[in-house]
Amino acid sequence: MVRGCKIWTDEERHEIKELYASGRSYRDIAEHFGVSYPSVSKQILMLGLSSRRKPYSPRDKDYIRKHHATKSYKQIAKDLGRSYGGVRRFAAKMGLEHNCGSHIVFVSFQIMILSSCDSFTMMVVALLISL
Repeated sequence: MVRGCKIWTDEERHEIKELYASGRSYRDIAEHFGVSYPSVSKQILMLGLSSRRKPYSPRDKDYIRKHHATKSYKQIAKDLGRSYGGVRRFAAKMGLEHNCGSHIVFVSFQIMILSSCDSFTMMVVALLISL
């Protein structure tokens, strides 16, 4: 390694191509070689391998449109077998605003308006209410 960067051999590059083609995740490939996820990601990009992102089907689009206001992006992603970030970005491209409603919490005579409904925020709200 030079300055913390892995020097990839031709054999390793070939093996990355094979592992990638077999459907192994970037994380699995990184663990296989004992390197970081970004290192593998950069190498795959440099090898010109195409993205694995599958296009959103009309069914996926309808599901996101139907549930974006009532379910978290995390739950929608789990239901569709996609990543949280992918669903969030795609919903934004569709012009959908994720809003599960505002939550008002009274804490020592101050009003906090929470416009996010992710699970961490809801846990904090529940904790504050229980005080």
